[in-house]
Amino acid sequence: MAIVDDNIILKYRRGKVGNEIYRVVKGKTVLSKAPDYSKIKWSEAQKQNRIHMAQASAYAREALKDPEKLAFYLKKKKPNQNAFNVAVAEFMLTYKP
Repeated sequence: MAIVDDNIILKYRRGKVGNEIYRVVKGKTVLSKAPDYSKIKWSEAQKQNRIHMAQASAYAREALKDPEKLAFYLKKKKPNQNAFNVAVAEFMLTYKP
């Protein structure tokens, strides 16, 4: 993992580019290699978890389009959370597969 804050071109970059991931850790831009999941054999429980998480994400995206639900989740959030995270957490706790 390399810190790239001293490079003006890379300092504000975020996300994945090719096989590199740029992210912010403790206020510094960090460059790391992207993980390779191509050879992983997911267990049935992991597959179900991934499906459940996809459903939670879809629920949160739709819920936040409704002004009433958006206001509810904004009111319910804690510091360092956003409404999307709260909606996903509620779905994960409420709707068990």
